[in-house]
Amino acid sequence: MKYSTSITTFSFGWADSLVKRKIYAASMALLLVAAVFGYWRYLHNLSHVSGPALRRMEAARISTQAPALPNLAPPVPVVPALKNPVVPTPVLPVPMVPPAIPQVPAIPVVAAPLVAAPAVPVPVATVVPAKPVAVAVPVPARRTPVSPTPRTFTEAERLAQAGKQAFGNLIDTAYKYPDACGFKPDDNLLDTRLGAAIPIYQIAASARAGYQAGQPVQPLLKPADRWVFPVFIGDQIRSMVQVTREGQKYVPGGGSRSLALAWNKILARWPDAQGFHPRLVINPDIPGYYFTVPELAEQNLTDTDKMIFFHDEPSPAAVILASWR
Repeated sequence: MKYSTSITTFSFGWADSLVKRKIYAASMALLLVAAVFGYWRYLHNLSHVSGPALRRMEAARISTQAPALPNLAPPVPVVPALKNPVVPTPVLPVPMVPPAIPQVPAIPVVAAPLVAAPAVPVPVATVVPAKPVAVAVPVPARRTPVSPTPRTFTEAERLAQAGKQAFGNLIDTAYKYPDACGFKPDDNLLDTRLGAAIPIYQIAASARAGYQAGQPVQPLLKPADRWVFPVFIGDQIRSMVQVTREGQKYVPGGGSRSLALAWNKILARWPDAQGFHPRLVINPDIPGYYFTVPELAEQNLTDTDKMIFFHDEPSPAAVILASWR
């Protein structure tokens, strides 16, 4: 049996052979591959050929349409270049000329003859130059700097200042030697305060020489230009600081522990509340202090140390003044 085609002719007389079958299958596969490859080449060439043609056709179609306007600015028209460009002639402004006014023929005017007027003498005023007048120009007054007037302190203020200075000196010493200044171990120096000035009196030598027993002592007392200031802690006097006047100055002095002890006993024995007013007295020639209580019936003058170490009875003034002669 034979199979005949237009390409080749195969005889199936030997189709039963296995080798022939394989050759046949391989031949058919090659034919199939060749057919597929030829078809692919055909499609490939068609795409390459038709691509440029399509693009040319699209370009021709777009060129026939109106150009799209841009979003931001209008299109700038392209003016073809001219061979001989025409330059516009600048137009100058034409000045505005007012319309001409028609000329009217002049009318002849006959002038009247001029007649000369008689000359009239004109009086000429004599100008007298004015005398210069002096004008007073106000000149601001110069201010003289005035220095502030220093404050003038009274005698009592100056005395108080000296007492405060003596008090400060005493406290400074008391921090180192409290017992010698009259303070106790449990005293707080921050609690100290300065009392009022107590004047000190003296009796002149002539008054001492002529003193008679029973004569009042109060009229004989004269200021001694000396004061003492009590230094308190609570209601107790711990010390007495002294101030002396020398000329116009008030000189702060030291403190006295013994006078403070005596003065505490004097005030306790003859208090102000009962109408007593003890007075401190000195003898410039004898160190120490004395006191007198003018309200007592017996005229007295007593050493302050006696109030510390002995009884508190006052001494007769006649006895003490006789010892001072």
